[in-house]
Amino acid sequence: MKRLPRILWGTPSGLRCIFSLAGGVALGVLIPASPMWVIWLILLMCLRTHWPCAAAGWLCGVLVYHASHAVCEQFGMSVLNANPALWRRVLSAPVLCYTRLYVGVEMGHAVLALIAGLGVLAILLPVLVLVRARRARVHHQSA
Repeated sequence: MKRLPRILWGTPSGLRCIFSLAGGVALGVLIPASPMWVIWLILLMCLRTHWPCAAAGWLCGVLVYHASHAVCEQFGMSVLNANPALWRRVLSAPVLCYTRLYVGVEMGHAVLALIAGLGVLAILLPVLVLVRARRARVHHQSA
C-alpha cells in the first residue's frame, strides 16, 4: 500500500515540479476545450509532468483566467492589430491555422498563458538554484 502513491505520482525533482506548475498555470489560463488547450494538454501528457503539481498550477491558472477574461479580447485584438500582415502570414501556416489564434479572445488568452507560464518559471527557478546552492554549501561544510 505504501508503493501506490509512489507509482502514481513518483518522487519528482524540483525542476520537474516547477515545469509542471508552469504548464498547469498555462493550461488553466487557456480557454477550456479550445484547440490550443487541447494541444497544450496533449503536450503535458506526453512530457513527464508531475500531475499533482500540474493540477495545482491549473487551479491557479483558472483563477487568473476568471480574473482576466474581460480584458483578454481587447488585449488579443491589440496584439493582432499591431502587425496584421505578420499575423496573417504566421497564422495561415498549415498547423497554426487550426488553432483559432486569429480570434481576439483566443490570442489574448494564449499570450496571457505564455506570460503566466514564463512568470512562474522566472519566479521559481531562481529559488530552486538558491536552494540547491545552499544544500551544496551545507553538504560541503559537513564533509
